[in-house]
Order: sequence, then C-alpha cells, then structure tokens
Amino acid sequence: MALFDKSNLDKITELAKTVSDKAVEIAKNVGDKTSDMLELGKLNAQIAASKSSVEELKERLGDHYWQKFEKGETLDDDAVVLCNTIKEYMEEIEALKEQVAELKASGSAVILCPNCGAENADDALFCKQCGASLAAEESEEESDETVCEVTTLEADEEVSVICPNCGAENTPDSNFCEKCGTKL
Repeated sequence: MALFDKSNLDKITELAKTVSDKAVEIAKNVGDKTSDMLELGKLNAQIAASKSSVEELKERLGDHYWQKFEKGETLDDDAVVLCNTIKEYMEEIEALKEQVAELKASGSAVILCPNCGAENADDALFCKQCGASLAAEESEEESDETVCEVTTLEADEEVSVICPNCGAENTPDSNFCEKCGTKL
C-alpha cells in the first residue's frame, strides 16, 4: 500500500481544509475581539475627554460667578450658557456609557484599564497590571501596597494565582488582585 494513494491524499486534503477553516474562524474571532477592544478604548477616551471638559467648564463657571460676586453684580446669561454646555457634555457621557454597555453585552469579555490600558476580565474591580480601580464612578484610591505571599494552584496546565487577601483566583500574569486590588 503506497503512502500517498488516493484515499490517504483525500484524508490529508480534508484534514488540511478542516484546519484551514478553523484557523480562519479563530482569526475572525480574534479580529472581532480586537475591534471591540479598540471601540471600547475609543469610547472610554471620549468619556474621559468629556469629563475633562465638564470639569473645565465647571471651573470657568465658578470663576465667572466669583468675579460677579466680588463686583456685586447680578448674574447673567453667560452662566446659563455654561450650565447648558455642561448639561450637553453630561448627556454625551451617558450616551457613551450606554454604547460601552451595549458593546460589552455584545460579547466582549474584557474591560480596558483607564489607567494603563491593560485587558481585564469584565467582572474585575481592579486592574491586574497596575491595581487601578475599574469601577466607573468610584474615587481613585491607592491599592494596598504590601506584597503578600502568593499561593498558586495548578489546574489544566494553567496556574491560577490566589489572592492572599480575599482568596479570589487571578490569571498568572496578574500583578494585582482583580477583586480587591491587593498587590500579588
């Protein structure tokens, strides 16, 4: 029996086609996730820019009112314009947050850290790379800086890092616990 007879060549061809189809499918999935992550990054950047604009306008509004107050003047329409502009930015922020929520609901299983841009699980509360809070409205607080002894568990050839503070499982590349922010 020849190594390259018709039936063996047909089997090899079929196997090669199956592998090729699977590779194309994997590449498409990776491309889709990359696209989603880029879109999330853009939306988060727009949210940050809008928040910055709101803070700048609030500062200008405060300066405007203070100057009027110091001069003993009555307040004018400029304040109304600034307030309306702030309101527009706040509406834009809410619309962008809705887009982020829709994009996450569409199957993206990662959240990008606003501090360092690292990918994190969508249920992570703290960035696994820099320890920054991933909660949208939570104030920025420094994570616990103490380095603790790390316990590892082997499961299916992958090592999980167990947080000594809260017991949560973290990926092997985590520098900080994704649930409590403790330095690992």
